Amino acid sequence: LLTIYGLDPSGELADTQRFIGLTHPEDRPVYEEAFARSARDMTRFDLVRRIVLPSGEIKWIHGVAVPKRHPNGDIVWDGVTFDVTEQKLAQEAIARAADEAQAALLLQVVDFIDHAVDVEAQRRPQGFEFGIDVQQALRILDATGRRSRRHEAPFGQLFQRAPLAVG
Repeated sequence: LLTIYGLDPSGELADTQRFIGLTHPEDRPVYEEAFARSARDMTRFDLVRRIVLPSGEIKWIHGVAVPKRHPNGDIVWDGVTFDVTEQKLAQEAIARAADEAQAALLLQVVDFIDHAVDVEAQRRPQGFEFGIDVQQALRILDATGRRSRRHEAPFGQLFQRAPLAVG
């Protein structure tokens, strides 16, 4: 445990405030609530949280412990703590990659819609319509900040599904 927390093994071992004090400030309220609930209900403590080592390094830890009440009323937790920093960093990298892939896909869809609106506008004067939902397409372009004046001119007030037709 001392190694995970980056503490000197020759220091005071029984000082729980020493360990609690290393909890990341943003995680402290959640930690305190989980700890209090475990003591109050005599239920298992199970929490993943960040700690800030004396060196300033941030680690993710997963602590699991079971409370036991002693005859004198003291509560002691018996459990384990794991360093899960690598797993959390991998999860964050996967989430970032998924977000980036989703954003890239959205850009492709928006580019397709943008192109479809342009094609629809070019074919409309010739009597050709291939059936895009212009209103929905323009809403998507609005939502992504890609709509411009050039999208409005060819359609005027037409905001309904255009049927597939050859004129």
